[in-house]
Amino acid sequence: MQIHMVRIDLKTPGLHFFATPARANGKFYSMTVSNFVRTYHPLLAINASAFGPVTDREGDEQDLVGLSVSNGVKQSQYKVGYAYLTISKANHVNLNDGSVKPDLVNTETAVSGFSLILRDGVNLSSNGDETINPRTAVGLSHDGRFLFFVAVDGRQPGYSMGATMSDLAQLFLLVGATTAINLDGGGSTTMVKLGRDGLPHQMNIPIEWGHPGQERPVANHLGVYVDEH
Repeated sequence: MQIHMVRIDLKTPGLHFFATPARANGKFYSMTVSNFVRTYHPLLAINASAFGPVTDREGDEQDLVGLSVSNGVKQSQYKVGYAYLTISKANHVNLNDGSVKPDLVNTETAVSGFSLILRDGVNLSSNGDETINPRTAVGLSHDGRFLFFVAVDGRQPGYSMGATMSDLAQLFLLVGATTAINLDGGGSTTMVKLGRDGLPHQMNIPIEWGHPGQERPVANHLGVYVDEH
């Protein structure tokens, strides 16, 4: 199991987050995480919400599943049963299982996922998929100070087969996260950083249509920025 994790200190000066905005027509269009980094220049980005239809082409229209907020503006509606992550302007993070409608007052960024896999230190994996697959997930420490981005590679025999929900929950507990959300995974799982050369660099090895290193164009991304002072 190959795990790629970034710990983000939410008290970092100049830190802020950004989710993919819809186009002027209110629609989302497929884009790889690398091209999201190339277009919007975050220091780090991961794939986020579920979507459909899946396509291997960039620029195809896609429907986003669940809540999305970008720059304080709601881009996609909350959907009952789909967990979500909200981030305020002050970088207060909330992870919700999707059973209640979100209060978006002061929310700057939000993305949706499939389910919570960890809540207050309790493993909720029995509520989710226990197959072994590539996974993208986000965890939050008990004191709300640290956010963890995780991408687990999978479907690559001899390198990494993937993780179950239980694996993810245990991983977050090991690093000090007590609440965590499972985002879109499988062929969508991708983590990309902005290199010193100004270009996107894959941190993991995504797999699309059985091709290691090939990224799936997705509808929604979550980027991290730190403004210079």
